[in-house]
Amino acid sequence: MMFNLFFSLAGVRGVAVITILALAPGVRAQTATIAVNDPRPLAKAADELERLSGVPIHYEDVRYSYASDVVDVTDQVARPEARAKNPNLRVLIPRGGDLSAAPDLDKATGKVKNLDAALAGLLSAHVGKGLPGVYAANNVNGVHIIVPSKVLQTDGVLQPVSSVFEKPTSFPFQSRTLLETLEIILAAVSTESGYKVSLGTAPLRLLAQTTVSLGATNESAQSVLLRLLANSPAALSYRLFYSPSQHYYLFNLHVVGGLEPPHPPAIPTGNASSVGGSSKYIKR
Repeated sequence: MMFNLFFSLAGVRGVAVITILALAPGVRAQTATIAVNDPRPLAKAADELERLSGVPIHYEDVRYSYASDVVDVTDQVARPEARAKNPNLRVLIPRGGDLSAAPDLDKATGKVKNLDAALAGLLSAHVGKGLPGVYAANNVNGVHIIVPSKVLQTDGVLQPVSSVFEKPTSFPFQSRTLLETLEIILAAVSTESGYKVSLGTAPLRLLAQTTVSLGATNESAQSVLLRLLANSPAALSYRLFYSPSQHYYLFNLHVVGGLEPPHPPAIPTGNASSVGGSSKYIKR
């Protein structure tokens, strides 16, 4: 089944550790050290920072295209029968590694004191490690989003890039479920960007049971998406992962505080049907 493959890939190098160091008595602050090792260390670190802050931190992959920014894990995840059927099958994932940050916490609440500063430190550490892509952290009316800024192209030249969610979208104002509206937005982004954006892991019951009245007229998909998520009864956070093998995106959505094992997010890989199964959604 596809989600077994996704889970195995999530564990290729998925390690996260948080250490909290208390300061002297009377000082209303302490420091948390976040240390991760993952194919997508920035996304993994964002997960940990989200736990420490209790605030949604959205994340979007860069579109990996430079050969040295990806790793071939075909031998680790592809079944022998799939390799025999398709000798050219390749499963590529981002070249990850270690990443750490040390955000300050409020001693009274245990929460991150300054999330903007914490994210800036995390992005700086990401660049310092020479990990794939350069990212920016946007604060949109208190909503935090890590978005692509620059990435190495196939020729090895670093070029500015932007989020696929910057593409415009339009659809009639109407009452729909959150799930129906989300599917409309993802379909519009797929059409406008030329890259398929599929729904991966998501709290489907919540999405299917919550109704929202929403429409858009030539509005950025990012703006519409944030308006949609604001209508959820539970705080939601998304991860947009890009497959360097098949050149498509997987959109994962989780309830903040709900990123606990054994339900890691779905990871885009090679052609799911040729690797070992297919499924429209990975449910949680």
